[in-house]
Amino acid sequence: MEIIGKLIKILPEQSGTTEKGTWIRGGFVIEYQDGEYPQNAAFTLFGENKINMAKNIPLGSQVKVNFSIRSREYQERWYTDLSCFRVETVVPNGIYQQRFEFLRLNKYH
Repeated sequence: MEIIGKLIKILPEQSGTTEKGTWIRGGFVIEYQDGEYPQNAAFTLFGENKINMAKNIPLGSQVKVNFSIRSREYQERWYTDLSCFRVETVVPNGIYQQRFEFLRLNKYH
């Protein structure tokens, strides 16, 4: 799936250790237009390389985000995650200015 919006926030990093090893997660939030009112969407990034690439995009930039939607159940509650695998900055005429593409090597998600 893909969506275009304005980058409004870089989320704090979280890290931990499991039996598979250490992990690091970060993310960002965009504001996009949905009908008459603007909406926000938070995206997750796994791995230091992905997080560092997203940090290089200036706040306020128009971005095109490619992502997958993943849901999981835990203790009879459902959690949904928007997992980003590509983000590009967009100039006003619609040309993709800079591409940050992430490899899908995350074995912890």
